[in-house]
Amino acid sequence: MDSNNLVINLIHDYKRYRDSLQEEPRLIAFVKKHLLPNIHVMTIFYIMDYVADRIADVAFYYRDLTPRKVAKVKLPPELKVECIEPDYTQISANYAKVLATFAEILHTNFKPEDLKYFYRNIKNISIQTMAKENNPTTNSFISGYYVCNTNEMFVLENGAISTFYHELFHLASTYVDEANGTIYIGFKQQSHSLKYELGQGLTEGYTSYLAKKYSKDTNYCSYEFESDVAAALEKIIGVEEMQSLYMQGNLKGLIMALNQYDSIPHIMQFLQLLDFYNDYNDTNMMYPHLEDNLIQSYLLIINFLTRNYVLKLKNQVSSMNFSTPEDYEEFLLRQLISFIGASKITDYKLINKYLKKHLAYRLYRDEHNCFYIEQPLFHKGGRNGK
Repeated sequence: MDSNNLVINLIHDYKRYRDSLQEEPRLIAFVKKHLLPNIHVMTIFYIMDYVADRIADVAFYYRDLTPRKVAKVKLPPELKVECIEPDYTQISANYAKVLATFAEILHTNFKPEDLKYFYRNIKNISIQTMAKENNPTTNSFISGYYVCNTNEMFVLENGAISTFYHELFHLASTYVDEANGTIYIGFKQQSHSLKYELGQGLTEGYTSYLAKKYSKDTNYCSYEFESDVAAALEKIIGVEEMQSLYMQGNLKGLIMALNQYDSIPHIMQFLQLLDFYNDYNDTNMMYPHLEDNLIQSYLLIINFLTRNYVLKLKNQVSSMNFSTPEDYEEFLLRQLISFIGASKITDYKLINKYLKKHLAYRLYRDEHNCFYIEQPLFHKGGRNGK
């Protein structure tokens, strides 16, 4: 066994004895006792540096698996910010045109009350160009990032406009509340101490979704799975409400909006599973023991989205009047195809599980791969349905 695997296995074996982040000294003592006598090929400095990294990994892993409580999710404070258009050339001569265009997009597609964080942050933003940096974890490069505590943005020179918009959407949806020690970033909330964090996966997904949508960059594919999840969730929540909740840092409002279809524990689990997937999917080659967890997380996320979309459809049709059964079926089919297209969920067995349970219909495909729906009792495969 090589030394790297020995370190990982020893720490993995120790996990069952660990029940809080305060036990790091015990972990260090454990590693020193059982690891150092068995390794002769590495220097002690390299060993301890590596062990320190693994300790941090375990700490974050356990933090990420700690169930979140909805009581800890806070409403962002009410802010009164004057939406006065600044002189973008004074903010950044190089990026003035991009900033002005982005501001126009916000004015056109978002409500005025959704722009309060944008105008609060944009007036003293520092935008800096950076060299292309490789990310050794994902074998990709970092194209930009926004530092909320210092209100700084770093972007590649001549980088894609979609990447710039991604970071600008972070800026436009961020509020650092020094008074209660909470940072609000879209649907993400975290404490200054980082002991509590929720909503990272959904925030990155919806930020990427918005950046692609409003930059019209069809090649943009950052946070691909998280973006598809956010697109599916927007179908459940609604475009205007989802955008508003995101821009106002209102995670609690999102949870309450979903609560009309599902329970609070299920919603909190969904958010946390997406965070887990976001944190570990790109680095699963470093954590091979997490592969089963990631697959299970993926399946539960898809299940949550499908179930809640069908429940939303059930609520919709119960309050609508249809002239004929054909009109009713056409409405259901159109909505389902829209959801499948946005979410890229193609688990038709799962879709039909909830359609049959809640609406007494099933989705079928004919020999030309065209969709239609029928009630299972009357379906006889007459259209070569599958």
